[in-house]
Amino acid sequence: MGIVVTVTLDDDLKPNYDVATVVAGLFVTGTTELKLWMGTSYNGGKSNEVNAVKRCLGVIREGGNVLPTTTNVTRAKAIGPGGRQNITAANNAAQEEPAETEIVVVYGSAFQPIGGATVTPHVLRALEKYLETTQKAA
Repeated sequence: MGIVVTVTLDDDLKPNYDVATVVAGLFVTGTTELKLWMGTSYNGGKSNEVNAVKRCLGVIREGGNVLPTTTNVTRAKAIGPGGRQNITAANNAAQEEPAETEIVVVYGSAFQPIGGATVTPHVLRALEKYLETTQKAA
C-alpha cells in the first residue's frame, strides 16, 4: 500500500493533483500521467522522504528526462533511506509495481510532449501536495 500523488496532464496545476491511497497490485501509470508513490512502509521520516524524492528526480534529470514510448514509463525509485546508491532508474521501461518500502517517481509516454523536457516542477509540486495533504495530518 502507498500514497500516490497523480498529475494527469503536463499543464496541470497543484490544486488539480490527485492524492489517493493505493493498494499494492493496483498501481498503474497512464500514458499522460506522472505519479509520485510514497510506500507506507518506507523506512524514514519526513526529511528522508523529501530527500529520496529529490534524489530520484536528480537521477531522472541526469538520464536526460527520457521520453518513454507507447505504454512504457521512465522511473526512478528509492529503496530505503540513504544516499545515491539506493536509487535505481529505468528509462523507457515496462511498468513495474512499486513496493511498500519504496518511493517512486514515474511518468508515462505522453506526459511531457517534448523529449528531454523537464518534469522537475511537477515532481516538486507533487511532493508539496503530499506533504500538505498527507504528512501534515500525520
